[in-house]
Amino acid sequence: MHKSLFSFLPVGILFFVILNTGIAAVSTEKDILINDFEAETYGDWVVTGDAFGDGPAGGPLPREKKTSYIGKGLVSSKDKLVGTLTSPLFKIERKYINFLIGGGGFAGQTCMNLEVGGKVVRTAAGPNVTPGGSESLSPSGWDVEPFMGKTARLRIIDSLRGGWGHINVDHIFQSNELAEGALMQLKREILIDAGYIQLPMMLREERGETFTIEKDGRILRFMDLEFPSQGEKPDFWYSYDVREFMGETVQFCFRSSNAKVLDNLELSDKQIIDENAYKGINRPRFHFSPRIGWMNDINGPYWLDGVFHMFFQHDPLSGGPPTRGFNKYWGHVVSSDLMHWQERPIALFPDETGNCYSGSALLLNETVRGINDKIDKRPFPLLFFTGTASNPNSQHIAMSCDDGKTWNRYSRNPVFKDLGSSTRDPKVLWHEPSKHYVMLLYSDETSHGPDGFYILRSKNLLDWDIVSNIPGWYECPEFFQLESPATGEDVWVLYGCYRAVEPKINCAYQLGHFDGINFEPISDIRVAHQGPNFYGALTFVNDPKDRIVMMGWSRSNGESFEGELFNQCATMPLRLTLKNAGGIESLCMEPVEELKDLRGSPLIKAENISAASANRKLGALDNSIPLDVEARIRLQPGNSVGAVINDLLDFNFVPSTGWLTLNKNNRQECSTMIHTDNTLTVRFLIDRGIVEAFWNNGEAAYAVSALYDEKSRILEFKGDLIIDELTVYPMLNIWY
Repeated sequence: MHKSLFSFLPVGILFFVILNTGIAAVSTEKDILINDFEAETYGDWVVTGDAFGDGPAGGPLPREKKTSYIGKGLVSSKDKLVGTLTSPLFKIERKYINFLIGGGGFAGQTCMNLEVGGKVVRTAAGPNVTPGGSESLSPSGWDVEPFMGKTARLRIIDSLRGGWGHINVDHIFQSNELAEGALMQLKREILIDAGYIQLPMMLREERGETFTIEKDGRILRFMDLEFPSQGEKPDFWYSYDVREFMGETVQFCFRSSNAKVLDNLELSDKQIIDENAYKGINRPRFHFSPRIGWMNDINGPYWLDGVFHMFFQHDPLSGGPPTRGFNKYWGHVVSSDLMHWQERPIALFPDETGNCYSGSALLLNETVRGINDKIDKRPFPLLFFTGTASNPNSQHIAMSCDDGKTWNRYSRNPVFKDLGSSTRDPKVLWHEPSKHYVMLLYSDETSHGPDGFYILRSKNLLDWDIVSNIPGWYECPEFFQLESPATGEDVWVLYGCYRAVEPKINCAYQLGHFDGINFEPISDIRVAHQGPNFYGALTFVNDPKDRIVMMGWSRSNGESFEGELFNQCATMPLRLTLKNAGGIESLCMEPVEELKDLRGSPLIKAENISAASANRKLGALDNSIPLDVEARIRLQPGNSVGAVINDLLDFNFVPSTGWLTLNKNNRQECSTMIHTDNTLTVRFLIDRGIVEAFWNNGEAAYAVSALYDEKSRILEFKGDLIIDELTVYPMLNIWY
């Protein structure tokens, strides 16, 4: 006896059945089961290769939120194996073929095809092409009315060995109704004769469905999104850049219950940009945030020919809250002064190699065959990034021949893919003493245990050898030199997240020596930035003032910029130096001097003033004005001092112990020791959505998400203290 979604009733009897799968159907004819995969073997279906085994698989499936197949058996191929599963010939006798499908979403590689007359006339794939996702199967179906009466066969294919290299299928049947909740596999062939697809978008908390642009069986682009339902107004419009494919005929592919959704998409040379995008009440006024969509890690910053380039992990199709970034692009902005940022076209798009995870920039001064041997410009900018489609991840190169306006991938990517673990975030630099390029690469598994940075080196950027590894480190490696205040010589600074201790250190550093192969520590591992909302930071390559300048992602940890069509922002660019603090060479972070150019005339300028007097002056300020506040505090023996910002952030310093503590909403976020004498310097950058604080000339640096509240007090000092100098500047808006 076979399993079924429906009661198979006599012809002419109307029936309506809903099972716990969420699939329903209405029909006046009996449905025809093709296969429910409940038997121990595939029967007269033909198996090739190893991916599908000798018979149907049993559940439960990994990462499945709830049982999404029916009965005990289903088709579920195996990662790293390939093969096909082909049905016997059957006659198409109903208008639709319904089925459940999940797993990998790679057209032609993890799919089920319907063949008529030896040709593929319909195809379906799972929803997943990027890490994460779910194994759950979902209802899907094809309109096969044009083929009624013809003989057909089904072929389930798994030809992919990498990530999501498998396909899940269950309960295939013919019906005169599309199953309730079923998503049709839609395809539209279109000539790209204009620069942008105008996409009507919905804000969402879930990933949505995968929209792909394909040609000749290749995924040129993919994006997860949600279109409005029929008659529903979109939350926003996004002009998706397809100028790269101008003049080519491609296919738009999408799963939807609305058969016309792809037909409604239009191409245009006009880019839809909201003229009020930068005027939102929660938009930071002098911190960078993307015009639209999600941002996270800072990627590949560099300076060249008078222009700072900054890239960042980006999902423009996310819009604003509550949506998070589901796909990873490289957004791109430029600046002449590190303060005012201008949007450039997206540098890297997700494609058949997967999402574009974080990485770094390298300015190439020599000729490397196959990369820049036909281009005269030196230095020549390269981007190194992680592609996620393979298993494990792989490392890729992109290059620009037009001063960073557009970016093209190296034709023989990937340049490194040989680690049997999850790797990402390549940091690449030239090591002059050893005459090698060096790559630091995060891996979730090293020879010394879970998590760490591998060190690789290469003569030509294309062939890489693993030479050592450093255990315990996690994500977004950075590696640079700073002058030691003790010796005057340069020492290497290893930077990243460190997870081999509890609590984990989101921003850690360690000083050491590096010979091109091994990093030899000369200090313990220390907290670099107190956070708690500072992460994914990198330094600018080739700073024109020969500084080490770092920008970070202000990770909001669940808080969001309500009512805006963007989510997350960046910190200010920070200058990094080593200073002697209590006899220890400490990494200190302070805003770059360019920030002073955003200051207006002082709102408050006072000397030798008590906390009470200062608070009266501060209380008279308009709290909607973003501020840069500098204070030099005279410490009194035995008295703690501090400051409260936006009635939310509470800093408290105890001079007798040296401990500085940050509480947010009456909850302790972090604490650290700073080293002072009788005075204490502090600087606050108070903006919409973010506050940065720098104590004792950057010995303790903070970035804290803090949404604007028109009823809050902007700043209040506390404790029995005298402020020797207090200056409060209004900050100019960088957007207009």
